[in-house]
Amino acid sequence: MDTAAATITVERSPFPHAIIDGLWNEDDLFAILGEFPSANAPDWIRYNNPRELKKLHGTPELWGPRTVELYRGMEALGPKLSEAFGMPELIIRPTGGGYHQIEPGGALALHADFNRDEGGLYRRLNVLVYLNPDWTDADGGHLELAAQDGTITRIRPDFNRTVIFETSE
Repeated sequence: MDTAAATITVERSPFPHAIIDGLWNEDDLFAILGEFPSANAPDWIRYNNPRELKKLHGTPELWGPRTVELYRGMEALGPKLSEAFGMPELIIRPTGGGYHQIEPGGALALHADFNRDEGGLYRRLNVLVYLNPDWTDADGGHLELAAQDGTITRIRPDFNRTVIFETSE
């Protein structure tokens, strides 16, 4: 997965974020879909509370080899992310990352992502890669980035869309 030609343009409102369409090779992403575990796989971490309704989280232990390749591509993108977001010495790690899936009828409430890991290191950026072929507006599921003043930026979870955003207090 070659991201050498990637251009990262950071928007500043409602907080620093970038939306990049077509960053990854589509055949590689379809191969990742092929190794994506079914919702019945036993190793999913399941959340079913008012903030995380029917949410599944698959840690890196569930990743297949093509997903590992995608992660290596994210690591290679690290210097560009560091420069674009003004974060020197950025280290790409899968803290809080992995496969995520919201089952039909589920929802993820508006929230602030955690910004420190168990070891006390700052978690500075989130990188989301959407694997939703044939998504429609009727499916819902838009990512909403909310500003302190209530302004909301809605991002449709289209296939091969990468969303990168700052996590901070």
